[in-house]
Amino acid sequence: KTSMPRSVLHWGPLVALFIVIAVFTATITAITNGLWASGGFWLKLNVAVWACNVVGLLYSFFKAIYVGAGMLPHGWVPENDEDRALMQFCKLCNGYKAPRVHHCQKCGGCMKKMDHHCPWINGCVGNDNHPYFVAFVTLVPIGCAQSFGILLYFLLADFRFTFSFPTSMVIPLFVGTGLSLGVTLAVGILAYYQWKGVLRNMTDIEAWIVEKAERRAREDSFVYPYSLGVVQNVKECWRNSWERNGIEWAVKPECSKYTLTVEQLAQKAIKRQGVRTLQVLQPSGWFGLSFGWRVAYAGPCIEEARISVKPGELVQVWLMRESWVYGEKVIFNEQGQLEMKRPRERGWFPEQCLRRPGEEAPPPQPELDAAEAAEGEKKKKEERKAKED
Repeated sequence: KTSMPRSVLHWGPLVALFIVIAVFTATITAITNGLWASGGFWLKLNVAVWACNVVGLLYSFFKAIYVGAGMLPHGWVPENDEDRALMQFCKLCNGYKAPRVHHCQKCGGCMKKMDHHCPWINGCVGNDNHPYFVAFVTLVPIGCAQSFGILLYFLLADFRFTFSFPTSMVIPLFVGTGLSLGVTLAVGILAYYQWKGVLRNMTDIEAWIVEKAERRAREDSFVYPYSLGVVQNVKECWRNSWERNGIEWAVKPECSKYTLTVEQLAQKAIKRQGVRTLQVLQPSGWFGLSFGWRVAYAGPCIEEARISVKPGELVQVWLMRESWVYGEKVIFNEQGQLEMKRPRERGWFPEQCLRRPGEEAPPPQPELDAAEAAEGEKKKKEERKAKED
């Protein structure tokens, strides 16, 4: 569970609540300014259903925030020691990742059946709160579609009634109408993908893992272990959520409970082969704007992690998207070995940070000599200490 006030007081939930309140206010304005009194049975029934929908979406919204995705205890280890070789180890949580568990940097822990980190609830969508989140993104487009119909009927459709309302209400009514239509389309798409994942018993992260598994060279075809049929998939998602389990999952007969984790380990090994350790040559600046608006526009979305880099820092990179690269900062320890910088700094930064000013491509950087770099770092520390003395 999470702290409700702390979770709600974030731009994501506040924006979501503002939109709900704006559409609700506009719809209530239309209903109370002649629509209810002049409307027939079906209109009043629609309004009654809409009111129940509003209650339901607000309930599911706050439950999704309060319940949380479900975090694996720090230092978690499987009961069978032999299973450890089939699982990933999380250095930040100092424990093993159970099947379908992924670490979230923003939440600071390994989340059970993590789907994604959602800014609108200021937290992860995962095993424990998934039904509430699916209910929320389902009820929102339905409710907004009803609001749009009510408002459109009030403003344009029926000229048999005379609706008189102050001029000050015009803007809220039109804003509410526009918001209700926009949210219906936008959140409707999100609801489609969420239900698609539920019916396949597959999270967004797992869909990406499966895509890479099917694309990479392999001797046999990859079988996703958790898809057991539409009805059973829904039962599995809901059962594990109500039980707050998220660790034990039913799998296909030809698979084991570690089929997906073994595939992840194989993909991690391939990724490590493509990791490059490079030196930063230019500062990243603010949102990459120092490299032009095109670079800034191509950057990751707001909720994706970014890091600020400075010339001379070392980074390990393994992913590139247009003009941005993904990696983490590393340092040489006293033994001359590369290790992750603490606290961990991992995220996106402009690819041009790896170029010298004016260059069109990153310069070929020689392999870093660990011993030489460590000796250099040691000398710098000694020089700083001498200056302080």
